[in-house]
Amino acid sequence: MANVTISRYECNRDLLPDVCGLCGAPAKDRVRVTYAWNPPWAGIFLIRRMTVQLPLCPRHLRNRHRRRAVILVILLALLAFGALSFACMIVRPAWLDEDVSGSMFGVCLILFFAWVIGTSVAQWGEIKPVQITDRSLTLSNVSGLFVLAVESTRAHRHDEPDADLRYDDVRDDYDEDRGLPRTD
Repeated sequence: MANVTISRYECNRDLLPDVCGLCGAPAKDRVRVTYAWNPPWAGIFLIRRMTVQLPLCPRHLRNRHRRRAVILVILLALLAFGALSFACMIVRPAWLDEDVSGSMFGVCLILFFAWVIGTSVAQWGEIKPVQITDRSLTLSNVSGLFVLAVESTRAHRHDEPDADLRYDDVRDDYDEDRGLPRTD
């Protein structure tokens, strides 16, 4: 899997090619995904977000919907079981032994932690953000064909105002674009 850097301009204007981000197959549908990232040194104090309309093929779109539905249904079942076991601990019905209601709540907590781990494992192959800046979003686990399609689309488009910033020669491009004298 490869990495690709997408500019905020491309994200805001839905300029990504119609190629699946996971496999490179033709994609008709797009999924609105909001990525969140924070620098390792900042902890939770500096969270950056960027939304992108990610193109996905029908197979990966279906898998994404199924995975999200299963995760949600299991979470709702766990919450219902947890509420029932907590209510049994508080009300203490005569027909239910006190040890059983406490054990039910303990089992619910263990299942919840298993759900958290299972959710993380289920999303292992998803496209993830590597870095989000003020002007760009770098994604990992994307298809190499998607990267080629993004680069090909950029080569044919000259409307992006921040295109020069992608190539790490900002000062040279800034000076050349505006006809300003260079100060080396």
